[in-house]
Amino acid sequence: RWVSCLPPSLPAVTAARLAGADGGSVWTLRDITERARLEQAKSDFVATASHELRSPLTSIKGVIELLHTTENQNLTPRQLDFIQIALQSTDRLVDLVNDLLDVEKMESGSTRLQYDDLSAATLIAHALDQVASLAVDGQNVLVTEIAPGLPSFPGDENKLSRTLVNLIANAIKFTHGGTVTITAS
Repeated sequence: RWVSCLPPSLPAVTAARLAGADGGSVWTLRDITERARLEQAKSDFVATASHELRSPLTSIKGVIELLHTTENQNLTPRQLDFIQIALQSTDRLVDLVNDLLDVEKMESGSTRLQYDDLSAATLIAHALDQVASLAVDGQNVLVTEIAPGLPSFPGDENKLSRTLVNLIANAIKFTHGGTVTITAS
């Protein structure tokens, strides 16, 4: 009788039946100590890098938001456009850092979902507000097709909204002079 001393979540043992009249089996045992150590090192790095990036990004974003909201007649329209672009870019970087932190939480099993009753139309509208400027820059057209009377559904608004923003932003990014259609039914 063989007893594993490895954690059950790590696939270290595989078995396969042999063809033929004897009906034997082949067992493969793998030492996954090094792989588990490397996966832990990767998770630690992602968590540390994400936390270290968040602080300076928050400071940069704060300064850019201050520039954006301050009425300054000394800035040219082109400079104001640069400030808007910098603000959008820092927002995307903050979202990326948050995504990395979410991945780390998912891998460690500590993800917490906040379920609320959500509306597809509202989620899509909020996502489109965040990416509309990307479509204008790329000369793309955004179209929504939302079926009337859709029921609400339970979900984590923050995570679903970020997912929609990422999906729509990618669709815009890879559509050149075309139409991006968002459909809910």
